[in-house]
Amino acid sequence: MAAIVGVVLIINRQMAGLLQDLLLFVFPLPMVFYAAKYGMKQSTVLYAAVVFLSFILSTPQTMFYVASEMLIGLFYGSGIHEKKPTGRIILVTVVLSVIVTMITMIVAAEFFGYDVAGELDMYMQAVDQAMTSTGMTLAVSDVKSFLMNIMIVSTLLTGVMQGFITHFLSRVMLKRLRIYMEPIKPLIEYFPPKWSGYIGIACVVMYGASVYRPLENVWANNVMQATGVTGMLYLAFFGYVALTFILRYMVGMPKGITVVVSMLLFMMMSLPMAILGFLYITTDYHRLVIHGGLNVKGGNGDA
Repeated sequence: MAAIVGVVLIINRQMAGLLQDLLLFVFPLPMVFYAAKYGMKQSTVLYAAVVFLSFILSTPQTMFYVASEMLIGLFYGSGIHEKKPTGRIILVTVVLSVIVTMITMIVAAEFFGYDVAGELDMYMQAVDQAMTSTGMTLAVSDVKSFLMNIMIVSTLLTGVMQGFITHFLSRVMLKRLRIYMEPIKPLIEYFPPKWSGYIGIACVVMYGASVYRPLENVWANNVMQATGVTGMLYLAFFGYVALTFILRYMVGMPKGITVVVSMLLFMMMSLPMAILGFLYITTDYHRLVIHGGLNVKGGNGDA
């Protein structure tokens, strides 16, 4: 396994780091397979060997990527080996992916050659040009802080997406290797706690307040905006789920068209979708779906 990783590192170096930029979510897979079969204790030795190999064959940036992504694979594979609940494994994978992404793009930006200030200035110029050409104004007092919050939230979402991609690829490959995995709980059977809906809507209100009546303390206002965007995205996601159930099972729309329509509305109407998500979490709509209040086809969660 270490030899395979070494070959990938050599190819990545010859391609000037293109593999790590495009296929970073694939890096944990070798460790996932090994740890799923042999467990945490034996896999730790392989992990140390791979990190040392990357120290010899790679740049410091690639070494960090290899060490962090292999660590994600180590925890994921050992969780499979120890037959831990799938939800816990996914949570650990996503949290580690978010931490790695945040460190790479925010904390160690200069070390890894990512110029946050330069990118913010570029975004500011684009926004100024757009506002000048259209004659519109943004309802935000500090555009630069607002864009910084958007970058932080998008970085967080990138880590979440990377964690889920790693999870799905790992399940596909482990299934072909005939390694036992606990079945995934269908989305239709997942009940988000009602208190999370109230916290989410409070975050949305906090975001509106931070935009239209910003605080004098810039740092506190930035925290409010970032928290508000996170809460809105959380509610909007469950609004997407609720809309999918409505279109799929009440309207009878085909599955492919349902996903496309719901995704478009999710991207274009975030606030209405957040409100729908709040209602989905805090009312009995979800329970009606589960217990046959709606005509769900077998209740298997294929939405």
